[in-house]
Amino acid sequence: MRRIREKLNNSIESKQILMNTQMELSKLCELSSEQAAKAKENFSLICDYSKRRQLNISGKDLYTEEVCKHLIKRTFKKTGLDVYEVMAAHSLGIPVQQQLRIACVAGGPGSDLTGVLTHLVELGHRSFDCVVYDYNSKTW
Repeated sequence: MRRIREKLNNSIESKQILMNTQMELSKLCELSSEQAAKAKENFSLICDYSKRRQLNISGKDLYTEEVCKHLIKRTFKKTGLDVYEVMAAHSLGIPVQQQLRIACVAGGPGSDLTGVLTHLVELGHRSFDCVVYDYNSKTW
């Protein structure tokens, strides 16, 4: 019984930062049905390189606030959780007192960064310098 209780307590505390962040982002990323449809259409065009080349449209110009919100709602939770689980499966042996510099390289709203931070905070780390390297980082 004690083992079951320990597992339950660990799973409740585990990933809490990630889940809280996901809930807050979900509230901030609400779109009307028209905005959601346009965002989905723009994202499809972002992914269609040949069509963009044909129409001479830069993908960078299509990353509107609505597209970013659409992507956050669509991908943030899964990507953040995937990265968290990869981190949790490996022991990095980083001293807790050390300030860490963490970088998110492209790919969107920092869900991978959030997954890493969630795991490290659970290990006791408290000092971070976080950077997003993405040509579209201002929109994110």
